This record gives sequence, structure tokens and C-alpha cells, in this order.
Amino acid sequence: MMIFAKDSKPLSEESQLYHYPFAHVYENGKVCWGFRNEVINTLAQLRILTRVFLDTPNNHDLAREGSVERLVKLQRKEFEDNLLEPTILTFEKLVDLI
Repeated sequence: MMIFAKDSKPLSEESQLYHYPFAHVYENGKVCWGFRNEVINTLAQLRILTRVFLDTPNNHDLAREGSVERLVKLQRKEFEDNLLEPTILTFEKLVDLI
């Protein structure tokens, strides 16, 4: 499973993808599941794993610089797009990779 962020603009093929701004995601977008080796075979599994990922407490494992502190600061606030760090990917390039 790979996770990237996008800005608040509508999604298109040209949409810039950004690094997930918090913890548990490698530089290439792959999710660190710790001891788990998750394989997704159905859409239902994807929904469940997305919820499991988002419900996992953030810590310093693969955390981007300042991400834990940023998460605390942003609680109950809108995320600001200017905090996102761009990757070399667009949505179209990501689709071509998978």
C-alpha cells in the first residue's frame, strides 16, 4: 500500500503528489506496517486498511521532520497546503507505476 498527500485542488491526471506529512510512510510512499505484511485483494480490505492506518497513533517511526509536533499543532484545524513537500510524481505518473 502506498500513501501520498494531495493539495485541496480537484484531482486530475496532472495533480502534484506530495509526501505524506506525518509518520509511518517511507520516502517512496510505501506504508510501514511494522510487523504486518499487508496484501490487498479486495476493495473492502482497502477500506479497512485505510481506517487501520489512519487510526494508528503517530510516533517518530519514519516521521518527516517536525511531523509529530505538526500533528499536535494541527489538531482540530484545517491542514495548510503550503506545509506539503512535493514528490517527483503526478497522479498520472503514479498510475503508470502501478
